[in-house]
Amino acid sequence: MKRTAEKVLTWIGFGFNILVFFGCILFTLLLTTSKEEFSKALMEENAFSLNEAGTIADIYTFMSMVGLVLTAIYFILCILAAVWIGKKNKAAGIILIVIGALSFISPNWIAGVLWLIAGIMLLVRKPKAYHSNLANDYNYNNDYTRSENRDQNDSGYERNLGENTSKKVDEDPYKY
Repeated sequence: MKRTAEKVLTWIGFGFNILVFFGCILFTLLLTTSKEEFSKALMEENAFSLNEAGTIADIYTFMSMVGLVLTAIYFILCILAAVWIGKKNKAAGIILIVIGALSFISPNWIAGVLWLIAGIMLLVRKPKAYHSNLANDYNYNNDYTRSENRDQNDSGYERNLGENTSKKVDEDPYKY
């Protein structure tokens, strides 16, 4: 079964994850290099004291570091799940659902929605079962059972359909 939709959703989410990763790197670098300026800007509005402004700057720096680490983890798990699509669908689906749900606590929620959809599709979609057309099977079976060299023409068709098709024409009183 082709899993093109799941792969596309996963890689689009991966692209958004890369953008958020570089955004987190930029935000972290800006906060760590200009922490004093950020604190002064908060104090100029007379909304915060010196200690409060420093604490808020530390919180922003810590949250940007956490976002950076989380997006790096999503980066690795997304590549792992994308490689497993088509080989280990259940494992890839579970990984995508987990990182999709966890990405709602980070700034990566767009990729999280895409990963949730892809993970659910991986777990829910099943390969199409063989649905035979009874009229075509009946005609094929009649032609097949009338052949003189049955063992030479055996293509495995009867073994795949089961015992009901292995009856001969003479044994079945309901054949026309």
